[in-house]
Amino acid sequence: MGIPSSEAGRRTSLGFSLFFKLIFGKSKRMLISKIIRGEVLKKRIFKTLKENSGSILRTLIYTIGHFLIAATCVWYFTGAHFIAAITDAIVEPILNAIWYFLLDRYWVGRLKNNKNSPTFINN
Repeated sequence: MGIPSSEAGRRTSLGFSLFFKLIFGKSKRMLISKIIRGEVLKKRIFKTLKENSGSILRTLIYTIGHFLIAATCVWYFTGAHFIAAITDAIVEPILNAIWYFLLDRYWVGRLKNNKNSPTFINN
């Protein structure tokens, strides 16, 4: 006849668990608990920071320099208080980044929907 459904379910579950152990080297329950506690994400973040520490440091130094230069320009050319100038220097690039992200998502979506348009974007 066939395999009873409860036994088939056990076999499927056992097969998945073995597959999971082969791929991840850990039990499914252990990995899920680590994901919930954030250990996997923490390891990934620390690995990324370690592998890119030079670029991240240079980016931070550049960003701080940009804030100071932009604030000094706003303060000098407009006569605004330095606190208002530094606020502008911090807020304006953040808003530009959000604008760019939204524009890019729209642009990529249009290119994906229009198959006849020439594209140079690989997203």
